[in-house]
Amino acid sequence: MKAKKKSANGTIKITNYIEKVSEVNETKQYDLFCFVKGNRGVNQSHVNKLIAKIKRKNLREIPIYVGPMNKDGKYPILDGQHRHDAYKTLGLPIRFIIVDYMTINDVPSMNSTKLSWGNKDYLQRYVDKGIPAYIYYKKFMETYTLDNKFSVVTTILNGVYRRERGLEIDFVDGKFDISETGKENAEEIGVFLGNVFDVLGKEVKNSFFMFALLHAISHKNFNKEHFVGKLKKRSKMFSGCVNTLQWYDVIKKVYTTRNQKHKVVFTPIKED
Repeated sequence: MKAKKKSANGTIKITNYIEKVSEVNETKQYDLFCFVKGNRGVNQSHVNKLIAKIKRKNLREIPIYVGPMNKDGKYPILDGQHRHDAYKTLGLPIRFIIVDYMTINDVPSMNSTKLSWGNKDYLQRYVDKGIPAYIYYKKFMETYTLDNKFSVVTTILNGVYRRERGLEIDFVDGKFDISETGKENAEEIGVFLGNVFDVLGKEVKNSFFMFALLHAISHKNFNKEHFVGKLKKRSKMFSGCVNTLQWYDVIKKVYTTRNQKHKVVFTPIKED
């Protein structure tokens, strides 16, 4: 076997088509690194999210990028300061690559070109993997014209009436599942939402309204047919609201006005 030859520019030829251009290092000596003046400040909320993600699955192969060692014997962090703090908090080793040509001035433009994964990307990923629950999720969203209303659909398909961040994290992590009974309940709500949209139109096809309505129908004795019937006479009331609480006030007023047969004791809605 022939030895791998190192070229003049420091690269190592592995095959005719591949050259090794840098080395990945690993350490638990966190004081080897320093932050760089002019970089973004550390967002502790983002660090906490990274800590939670690393606890679920540690993708330690993803390195941080640092400049050459400075006169104080430290590596300035150019990209990955949040990951640095997350790994430091957890006491886990940090992998890093020393770069020669990147400077702090390159970091903003590099970060601005990154395209983050969205819920649509995660959904398609799990659909492509053939996971039945996610295939159903996509079909439900399309059938009831809830395109891109991921927080609403996740709430409905989990059989709850209030947004829960933990369920949305499970969706991203590939842990979403649904039973046959859950599908039946979800489809009943899907049909109801469709009837509401038919009367009120696109004015109410927003997450604020839908979460207000989900909270309303969670109440015992809430009659969906009665509510849809009321909409036809009071559709003009459904406009101008800018948050869930305002929509909920309108829903309550429409439902309770001149209503003796289908009474409901509405409870306050709690927002995160």
